[in-house]
Parts: sequence; structure tokens; C-alpha cells
Amino acid sequence: MKHVLIIAMITVAMVGMIIPSFANHSEVTIVTVDESGFSQACVNSGCYTPVTATVDIGGVVTMTNTDPTGVHTFTSGTVNGFAPLPDLVFDSSVLRSGNSFEWIPTEAGEQPYYCMLHTWMIGTIIVQEAHVDEKVVGEVTPLTISSLEIYEDADYTRYRVTGDAPASTEITFKTTKPDGSPGNYPGDIDTRKPAYIVDNKIDSTNNLVYGTWTLEVCAPAYDMCVQESFTINQPAILPDDGATKTEKVVTEEKSTEEGGGCFIATAAYGSEMATEVQQLRELRDNQLMNTESGTAFMGTFKDIYYSFSPIIADYERENPLFKEAVKIAITPMISSLSLMENAETESKVLGMGLSVIMLNLGMYLGVPAIVVVGIRRTIF
Repeated sequence: MKHVLIIAMITVAMVGMIIPSFANHSEVTIVTVDESGFSQACVNSGCYTPVTATVDIGGVVTMTNTDPTGVHTFTSGTVNGFAPLPDLVFDSSVLRSGNSFEWIPTEAGEQPYYCMLHTWMIGTIIVQEAHVDEKVVGEVTPLTISSLEIYEDADYTRYRVTGDAPASTEITFKTTKPDGSPGNYPGDIDTRKPAYIVDNKIDSTNNLVYGTWTLEVCAPAYDMCVQESFTINQPAILPDDGATKTEKVVTEEKSTEEGGGCFIATAAYGSEMATEVQQLRELRDNQLMNTESGTAFMGTFKDIYYSFSPIIADYERENPLFKEAVKIAITPMISSLSLMENAETESKVLGMGLSVIMLNLGMYLGVPAIVVVGIRRTIF
């Protein structure tokens, strides 16, 4: 009897050692240490908590700035001395206290990261294969294409597609030319809710072919794919003034939308599918373009903006440091624009629009002016 009891105890102990190796790592939360932006006292113990986190492939890593004393970033890559070396896997941009960022890893391995503003803050995320017993198959939203429209924007022909999709998974997009060859570069986006909206371009200089194209949207994790066809007709020459007019025919609807991506923001955040770029696009489509004053503003804004934005965007792509500086500079402005998300009427668009303009003037002109005046008074 004594031997049986000993064997049972050893078995229980072994099971206790085995179970942690199959622990659930589908959701991980990482936070910042208080005052880590002002003091390097956290370097030895770690300025992120946990300093080393483990997550499954396809799991969700939620990174939150909980430091009440400053702003931080979660930027993938390493730091050489004080020189940051981002690897472009993820970048939270500047997070104010209380703000969060999510990343869904797709490959196993170690992913280092750091704070772009305070380079002594470093951490590591270990991405591992999920154990088969941990995968829970539940009801998921089916993948659909609810709208597809084609329109012109500057030198590009663009497609804008919306639909439903499983939440918190990767959605891929690719096009096929009329001759069956691959179209524009494949794009992807990580969904946060059971819906998606993507705006992408077809480069007219080397990729535009007239005829019937195919757009394929896939959710690889769920082995789901849906397709939709659309036709791009060759431009017709108008007899009166010789100008060209391109007719875009789409299987579901014709697009009357004008405008497209933000060159400067797209170059700064590295993708037209970045959350910040999508936020700007949705603000334009859902608030500004639905009112007369917003439409008039966008007409004037486009003429001025497109006269200089391509030059800045090209310089961002050539100079990584300038790109990071632009990203830091425009992040407060993009955050302030979120105040207009509920502006659905003419009066609200005007009122909130003026408030946002005054807020940005205060941030970008008022605060620096006050600082300069203060410095001059101190010196003289």
C-alpha cells in the first residue's frame, strides 16, 4: 500500500511538471514600468512587464502604456548602444498613458522590441507553436465581400473593398490580371473585429491592364477565400476638348468616391493598411464626404496637399530617421482627429472640425511659441 501511495505521488508531481509546458499562451499582456521614461532604474529588472513574454502563433499580444508619467512606443527590433534598429515587424507608434496596441504573430521565434523614445527600455516576445489541445474551435464569422469599388486617385487606379471576416486574424488580398498573371503586390491586414475595410492601389505605370480582373480575399488561418470580379475599361477620348475619361465598371456598384490614401501617413506608417491610415480614410469617407462643408474642404485640401505630399513621402522612404520623425510629429494630430468620429451632421462637422483645428494649432504652434518665449525670458 505504501508503494502504491508513493507511485501515485510521483505521478501527480510529474503531471504538475508537464501541464505548464502546455499552458495557454493565446493572449498575452505587456505593460510599461512606471516612470521608465524618466529613470533608467528599471534597466536591470526590466522596463516592460513581463520583460520576456511568451505567446502562441496566432495569439494576441496586447501592449499597453500604463506609465502615468509619459509616452512610450512598442517597436520591434533591437538597439545598438542608443541607436535604434527597427525591423518593421510591428510598431505601436507613440502611445499615451492608458493607450494600447495589439500584435498577432504569424511565425515562431524570438522577437525583440524597444521604446523608440527611451532606448534603454527593451523586451523580448517568444512566439511558439500552439499545442493542439489548446486550440478551441468555435463559431466564427464567415468571410464575405460586401462591397467592391474602383476609382482613380492621382496617378493610381485604386480598389476599395469591405466585408465580414473572423475577428483577430490575418486577412490577405491579391488581384489577378485579365491574362491570369498576378496583379498588384499582395496586401494583408490583421482584423480586430468581425469586419474589414481595405483601400489599395494598382500602379498605372507598370501594372494597369484593361479588362476583367479578379480580387481574392482570404483568411488563411480558417482556410477561407472569396473572390469578386471587376472590369477596368480603357480611357475614352472625348471629342470636345480631347480630355480623357476613364469609366470604371464594378460588379456590385460604381464608385463616386474621390481621393485616396494619405501619401505622408502611408509612408510614415509603412502601409496603406496601417490603423492610422485607415482611420484617416474612414474619417474622410464617413464624416467629411457626407456633408457639404466637409466635401468643400476636401476639394480645396486635395489641391494643396497633393502639390507637396509626394515629395515628402519619397523622402520618408529614403530616410528612415526622417520617417520616424514624421511619424512622431503627425501622431498627435491623428489622435486629435478621432474626436470627429461621431460628427455625422453638418453642424457637428463644422463645430468639431474648428475645435480640432484650434487644438492642433495650439499643439504645433502655441506650445512651441510658449517654450521659446520662456527660454528667451530666462536667458535675457
